[in-house]
Amino acid sequence: MLRLLLPALLLLYFLSGLYYVQPGEVGIVRRFGQWQQGEAGPGLHYRLPWPFDAVTNVAVAEVRRFAAPPVEILTGDENLVVASLAVQYDLSSASDYLFNVSDPPKFLGSAAGSALRRAIGEKDIDYLLTTGRNETEAHVGTTLQSILDTYKAGVRVLDVQLVSIVPPKEAADSFVDVASAREDKSTFINEALAYQNEIVPKARGEAEKMVRDGEAYRAEKINTAQGDARRFSDKVVEYTRAKDVTATRLYLEAMEKVLPKVKKFLVSPEVTQDTLDLWLVGEGAALPQLPQPRPSTGPSAAQTPAPAPGSGAR
Repeated sequence: MLRLLLPALLLLYFLSGLYYVQPGEVGIVRRFGQWQQGEAGPGLHYRLPWPFDAVTNVAVAEVRRFAAPPVEILTGDENLVVASLAVQYDLSSASDYLFNVSDPPKFLGSAAGSALRRAIGEKDIDYLLTTGRNETEAHVGTTLQSILDTYKAGVRVLDVQLVSIVPPKEAADSFVDVASAREDKSTFINEALAYQNEIVPKARGEAEKMVRDGEAYRAEKINTAQGDARRFSDKVVEYTRAKDVTATRLYLEAMEKVLPKVKKFLVSPEVTQDTLDLWLVGEGAALPQLPQPRPSTGPSAAQTPAPAPGSGAR
């Protein structure tokens, strides 16, 4: 019986050296506490039974999360803010994670706090509280990864989030006032830009219209002046050919312009007032008459009949 039991126990002892590594894990084998410079991948493996070898399975593909507690940090413009940070990470090297850092979570917290202080200490508070959150998170992630790589911590930073970044409670009201003033400033700027976008195109349109009107007025005046010049040249030619006729025509045209609504009568210069007997009868009322000629005692006057009443003469 003992002969059968002893081989069975030895077999079980040697079989205890079998171990299995799950997908997403690596196995770290230590012999008498000394790492064997290797990482076992997923699957079934063998190592020497206890007390010679020991195996630690490390989940390298697992996404882990670390949340740093809120801390007070001095900004670049010497203002105080309270900031908290959350980091998501996985392992790039299981052996470095186990052997190079004695307490990985504590070390990660210290490194994250250092990276956060460095990033916030370089920026102004207005930038941090408004548009600088994304850039600050990226800066913290880059700085944190650099620190971890320097110490060969075997950690790969996946994402960094600023959970909160707020002023201290004692100064919260003042920061609210500042934020309100900043919003008012932005509102005024946007309104001014909107007014600018409205008035500038309108002014440009009016200016363009004035330019076009001026060009049209210039063209009109030039064409009118050129037409007047051509007419004057034609009149000069006509005057050269027939001075008396042209002068009379120009005189009549001038009188038509000066007295457009007045009835005008043309009397030959050969007719004198003494020999003129002109009766004018208007429509509805008599028009003014020229002075009557003095009676003539010559023979010709006795033979000239008097004009009939109601007859007009021109």
